[in-house]
Amino acid sequence: MPPTPTAILAINGGSSSVKFALHQTGAPLTASLYGRLDRIGVEGSTLAWRTTQGQPDQGRVEVPDGKDATSLLMDWLEGREE
Repeated sequence: MPPTPTAILAINGGSSSVKFALHQTGAPLTASLYGRLDRIGVEGSTLAWRTTQGQPDQGRVEVPDGKDATSLLMDWLEGREE
């Protein structure tokens, strides 16, 4: 039997931004992290996020296209400690 996931990642991609939310499983689902990656493909891209326990935060990133945005977001999420 496969393990039950402990979190669900929701991603909403647009032409120049990606919104995301990480939900902890259980009833009801609760968002533990959410944010957005803005200005994909143009100078001055930003990654902004907020946890349910913390203050909002953001950083500048270089994101030339949508494929790079997906890789950057997944690498960033995997590297977070929570």
